[in-house]
Amino acid sequence: MIVAQFAPNDDHIILYVSEDGLIQYNLESGKSTVLEPRINSMWIDRAWISPDGKHIAWVAKAKGGNSYGVYVEPMPGQ
Repeated sequence: MIVAQFAPNDDHIILYVSEDGLIQYNLESGKSTVLEPRINSMWIDRAWISPDGKHIAWVAKAKGGNSYGVYVEPMPGQ
């Protein structure tokens, strides 16, 4: 896991990035939902979710492994 935080305005939901992808975990039901499998810890080094929960940013090595790229995109469902 490379990032984990509570979802904005919902203290029952945790968002995190794992090998399986960007995951939403519901503390009340115990259910995990994969929101986006391609955003995963297999190739991402660090990730951040914006305070308003509308975007996710991450750092990953570029192909060839000599430099890093910074990527930002809307959270799935936004």
